[in-house]
Amino acid sequence: MVPQRMLLATWIAIAFNLMVQADDQATAEGLADQVRSIFRQHCVDCHNDAEREAELSLETFRSIKDSAAIRPGDASESELFKRISGTSEPLMPPEDRSPLSPEQIDLIRKWIDSGAKGIDVEIPLMERLRIPQIASRFSGKLPITAGTLTDAKTAVIGQFGEVVGYALDVEPPKRLWSLAIAGKINQLRLAKPSTLVVASGVSGLGGQVSLVDLNSREIVLQLDVPSEAVFTACLSPDGRWLATGAYDRRIRIWNMEERTWAKVLEGHNGAILDLDFDPQSQLLASASADETIKIWHVATGSRLDTLNQGEAEQTSVRFLPDGSAVIGGGADRRIRKWKLVSRTEPAINPLTNVAFAHEGGVLGIELNADGTLLTSFGRDQQIKLWSTSDLRPLGVAASTEDTPSWSGLMEDSVAFGTLKGEMIVASRPTQLQNSSDSNASRRPRYQPRFEESPESRIAEVEPNNDPKVAQFLSLPTTVSGSIELRQDGLADEDWFSFDAQEGERWLLAVQAARDGSPLDSVLEVTDDAGTPVLRTRLQAVRESYFTFRGKNSDTSDDFRLHKWEDMELNEYLYANGEVTKLWLYPRGPDSGFKVYPGFGRRYTYFDTTPLAHALGEPAWIVRELQSDESPIPNGLPVFSIYFENDDDSRRLWGKDSRLYFDAPYSGRFFIRLRDAAGNGGEAYRYQLSVQRPVPTFTIAHNAGDALTVAPGTGREFEISLERHHGLEGPIDIQFDGVPEAVIVTPSLYVESGQNRAQATIFLPHDAEQIPETFELRLTARAKVGDQVIEVPVEKPILVKKTADERVEVWVTFPDGLAPTIEHPLRIRPGQTIRAIVHLNRKSMKSDLGFGNEDCGRNLPHGVFVDNIGLNGLLVPAAQDQQEFFIYASPIATPQRTWFHLRANTDGAPTSAPIPIVIEE
Repeated sequence: MVPQRMLLATWIAIAFNLMVQADDQATAEGLADQVRSIFRQHCVDCHNDAEREAELSLETFRSIKDSAAIRPGDASESELFKRISGTSEPLMPPEDRSPLSPEQIDLIRKWIDSGAKGIDVEIPLMERLRIPQIASRFSGKLPITAGTLTDAKTAVIGQFGEVVGYALDVEPPKRLWSLAIAGKINQLRLAKPSTLVVASGVSGLGGQVSLVDLNSREIVLQLDVPSEAVFTACLSPDGRWLATGAYDRRIRIWNMEERTWAKVLEGHNGAILDLDFDPQSQLLASASADETIKIWHVATGSRLDTLNQGEAEQTSVRFLPDGSAVIGGGADRRIRKWKLVSRTEPAINPLTNVAFAHEGGVLGIELNADGTLLTSFGRDQQIKLWSTSDLRPLGVAASTEDTPSWSGLMEDSVAFGTLKGEMIVASRPTQLQNSSDSNASRRPRYQPRFEESPESRIAEVEPNNDPKVAQFLSLPTTVSGSIELRQDGLADEDWFSFDAQEGERWLLAVQAARDGSPLDSVLEVTDDAGTPVLRTRLQAVRESYFTFRGKNSDTSDDFRLHKWEDMELNEYLYANGEVTKLWLYPRGPDSGFKVYPGFGRRYTYFDTTPLAHALGEPAWIVRELQSDESPIPNGLPVFSIYFENDDDSRRLWGKDSRLYFDAPYSGRFFIRLRDAAGNGGEAYRYQLSVQRPVPTFTIAHNAGDALTVAPGTGREFEISLERHHGLEGPIDIQFDGVPEAVIVTPSLYVESGQNRAQATIFLPHDAEQIPETFELRLTARAKVGDQVIEVPVEKPILVKKTADERVEVWVTFPDGLAPTIEHPLRIRPGQTIRAIVHLNRKSMKSDLGFGNEDCGRNLPHGVFVDNIGLNGLLVPAAQDQQEFFIYASPIATPQRTWFHLRANTDGAPTSAPIPIVIEE
């Protein structure tokens, strides 16, 4: 029997050993917890079970032990410790990350030396995300990090660890209810019916997506995403798919019917910041920190297109409710709109509109219910409204004192939250009703006049070198005068005054250089104080600059501009006071825009003067502001254009000035006439006329003395015209004298704003009954208001039939059928279609070209043969057919017309006219 004293001693020893073991275990667990915290704070965003950069995961102790990064019991021989202590390269964490402190490095050393012990316990996400809540130091409230409208009177916002319902129909908005959600609420999206999608988590620790029933205010589904916070999540309209996006660059899709993760979409090189399903639940759009937006086919997981026009991270993306387009916003301060084409197969979705939206990055966008309006919020602390049809700005809804975190559009107001924790409801901008026309102006509408007015001719009367002594003119009139030198040797300037009624248009024109005078005239219209009269204001909506080379003051070709992909045809380009207009896209890597008129000397607009532009000179895409419209603050300038002109903007009169003046109000105005270089003298004579401009045009053809045409082929002729005094509408061309069986391009016309059209005369093979020679007589007609202007072309076109052997050309659909009047080629703006050109080469054996950017003859403005490369449309020598592509830009006008192809070979034979329809 063991003595009682010995038994007590034994029990004491056992208890002591147990206490020591427990203390050692507690010490080891405490050390492991500290190391785990260091790894989560500094390492696991890159080294986790999902990514394993450098084949290393520090997410769990189990994954650490499975690697060769540590040698338990010997920190000095452990590669992980060598990297963090700087004894081996590369140093970890990387230089662009916060370094470990000496105390943290020492803790990791002790942990490895003690055997790298640790207990891997699965900690619930809610527990892992229990990190301190930090209130705003300004308001004392938790920051609002996300939000969404749930109906016309309520909203749900996200704060750390909870979502909160608010009533918006009271002032201030009233808190109604709350629900606990793990971590930071990154996004809230409303799904039908009454389902709230919550994306939450903390980067490096974990994330969740939760579905909340707003009626019961209960969580009905909750999915964990290991290691990474969920930045965005949305439910498809049909309720079948739930998509999530996170920092790990992956898009995860949950099948709601099968209750399982269906697929993971990979392809982005940056965090996924926003997602959206199309209305049919077939497509998914993703916005990423890699500066792109991608379109995915949900069922197959295939990528249909990458929208790569962004210049910084893309923060938001939305489909329009009708599925016709995609709109995105990003840190490059722009909102972009793409026409949706890639619905089932990969295709290029054309960029249709770009708006320079905020002075800081765009943080988010939201649509109203019918998709006609868009609200955006940005780092410039502003909430703005836009028309989705053309991304026209409609006004600033609010300017906040802190960064907004969400916004939503109600019937007559805008709701939003800020990082200060404030909920705000603001009225919509009053400019909302001004959204119908992106280039509209509320100036008096000019009504053209066609009656001739009696004209007086007078001489200049000195002194008239100041507004106070300006010579009064009774209009219309022509003044003969000169710019003399004053007694002090400085050049004179002549002032004239006249009265005009609001909305009247007068043409002020100088004739000097055309008569041999050295005068380089400049015209200005001022008020009685000599202050220039404002003509219009142009707000910059996109910024750019000239690349590769500068421009002289004449050329209309090769305008190479930074970020040209964001620009659209017919947009105004402003550079150093000159305003031009884009006519044709760059056609490859070694080309630039063509500007109006598309050939010859370029036009300028608003009577601005053509100038030379240096390499690197700033340029802007601009839009005309309405007369009562306040500029939208977007960080870009607003340019004032006055009634002034140096050289004629249409380049017809050389150095002589021509200025159209539309009286903005009724009253007395003043004309200032001077020499551009400040010169003067007896020889500097001029005639200044002030007349009512009468719209008209002149027209000609290039057929020369005769056109020879072989049966089975056609010959082209071109109609060119000059427009005068505001006549910009379409001009119809009528043909007389066309023999039976001869085919001439039907319904030929010159489009609005254009100056050329091409036609072809085609002789079919069975052309025996056609005369050997015949004449075509042309008449052109234009309509201005109720007035029809008819201009006959004096010289007819003489056509001669020839027996010369010429290449025959025809075009078919890809299936080989020829287009007909009943079944024409059809194309929509933003679409590309295919066709086939065929040849009967006869004796011609070499390559046969059809031209470059102009190879589609008489295609409407904005429609052209695309993807032609450096050699243009070319049929190689060994082939007798070639596929080609026709693209219609977003500005293409719906119409039915005819085009043809012209071969670059002997006789320049053409195809027969080909019918094409530009659809709505």
